[in-house]
Amino acid sequence: MTDTTLDMALAPGAPNARADAGFPWFHAAFVLLCLVQFSNAWYWPTHTEFGNATAPRYEKHFGVPFQYGMWLLIACTVGLHVARHGLDRVLVVLKPWMVFWLVGVLAGVLGIQPVASLRHSTFWLVMAVSAAVAGIELSPRQALATVLASMVVLLAGSIVLALLAPGAGTQHYGSKFVWSGAYVSKNQLGWVAALACPIGLHGLRQSRLRTLSACVLLAALACMVFSQSKGALVAAVAGLGYMALLSALSRRFSDGLAALLAIGAGTGVVGLIKLVLPTLLEMLGRDATLTGRTDIWDVYFSAMLQTPWLGQGPGAFTGLSAITEKLAAMLADLGGIYTPHNMFLGAFGDAGVFGLLAFCGVLLYIGVIDPIREGTAWSKAMAGLCVVTIVGGMVEAHEVYTMGVGGFILVICRAMLVGERTERQTVETMA
Repeated sequence: MTDTTLDMALAPGAPNARADAGFPWFHAAFVLLCLVQFSNAWYWPTHTEFGNATAPRYEKHFGVPFQYGMWLLIACTVGLHVARHGLDRVLVVLKPWMVFWLVGVLAGVLGIQPVASLRHSTFWLVMAVSAAVAGIELSPRQALATVLASMVVLLAGSIVLALLAPGAGTQHYGSKFVWSGAYVSKNQLGWVAALACPIGLHGLRQSRLRTLSACVLLAALACMVFSQSKGALVAAVAGLGYMALLSALSRRFSDGLAALLAIGAGTGVVGLIKLVLPTLLEMLGRDATLTGRTDIWDVYFSAMLQTPWLGQGPGAFTGLSAITEKLAAMLADLGGIYTPHNMFLGAFGDAGVFGLLAFCGVLLYIGVIDPIREGTAWSKAMAGLCVVTIVGGMVEAHEVYTMGVGGFILVICRAMLVGERTERQTVETMA
């Protein structure tokens, strides 16, 4: 039995019946609340300087009751799904992440802070399972509409805060104020906006979702521009460009050859950019060290080489730990630097070579293997999301083994991909 056959056998059934039953507002609201939780969207009433850990924006009023309520809601929603359908469908969706998560658990057990690392792994699994269940319970069209509508709420809410309540929605950056919206920093707002772009572009293909998708794209562009999150803007352009390249090549070549050609073209572009990087950085108004990131990478990488195979466990290098406290002290002139500001360095530090390979394997599976196997417009949008993750992860350690909005979106979007496959199988069976 092939992987595709196995996925089809275990994937969520009767999607048309779900669609005919009416729009599932409960699960739509569940997705919105999860995105609020995992993106850390909230009303943050204070400013903070870039990289300053002395006055962080942790004043999350009523945040604790909300989080406890979310854990209860997730437990009930997932528990009800498992009681009705079992775990088979969830495992199909999460298949690309299984090795990655298991390596993280092993690294945590053997790492510097086993309890804290296992806590990271547990909450990451909660995030992933909640996304998988939401994507399974909704039909692919319903899930797409729900994610788009949720993104409009988050991004439009950020714009409103920045314009009408600048004390909460802006951040002092350098000599000016920039948008941070409903997030603790401008970079997090840019990250959410960049992730929304491939989904919004794909939504333009469906007539009923064009207005909603256009709103997402416009809001995302505004948030990236006025937050001055240049890394997010570059990541979004790269993701959309990869989507367009895949679509153009697939018209002339097979899906597999198109994906390989797109990868080759992307690698060539990366090489070209490296050659002209100083000029490019000057055009973007960035210094050659990427605001000190090259110095940060050197310090963190040197520390990571002490445990290269399995790292020090989830959160050891990507969160507050005894290791990052020492490294932050070494980088005191740059502010409070408690992460390596690189997603791939984060994977290497937390789970070593094996964790880094597993993490890259997830991105390869979603960005290359799924588009080759499926050949659908949505698989190409998923590939675009992967490129956004890769490019954005070059300058920020957004999340690796930490629960976050990027992981949630990737998982729910893969659930939509599996749902599309099931719908095609149903149509072919009835024909």
